[in-house]
Amino acid sequence: MGDHAEAMQVDFDPQQITYEDIATLFWKTHNPCAAPYSRQYMSAIWYHDAQQQDFVQGLLAAANDRFDGGVTTPVEPLDAFYLAEDYHQKYRLQSKHDLMRVFEMMYPNFNDFNNSTAAARLNAFAAGDGTRRLFEEEVDQYGFPRAELERALRI
Repeated sequence: MGDHAEAMQVDFDPQQITYEDIATLFWKTHNPCAAPYSRQYMSAIWYHDAQQQDFVQGLLAAANDRFDGGVTTPVEPLDAFYLAEDYHQKYRLQSKHDLMRVFEMMYPNFNDFNNSTAAARLNAFAAGDGTRRLFEEEVDQYGFPRAELERALRI
């Protein structure tokens, strides 16, 4: 396995949401004091530059104050990000074989599928995340017949 952590990289449009918004959400939605089972499954946050580092270090300090110094979540510089093997990408969605046949027609190149926003959103729904209301708001943007999506994702 090596010395790695399973992580996700968030690509974002800073005109829509900022690193600060994302980092703040991260600190609000996980237990920063949970002891990691292993490095592979630890909670962590990475930064790209000094401005991001300063901001996230401030969030770390605030969390340490709130939890009496018990925070175990590391804040680290991002040196490199490596994609997991293809079979790990959009894992839940890849188990929906009917839907994947359509994706394979739309994206003959796996990297295009992997980089697809529609695939990322539908993978979340396939994993049971999201709400019916959100699905209703977004369904027409995915490029799939609605009935096929609902059947494949059991929404």
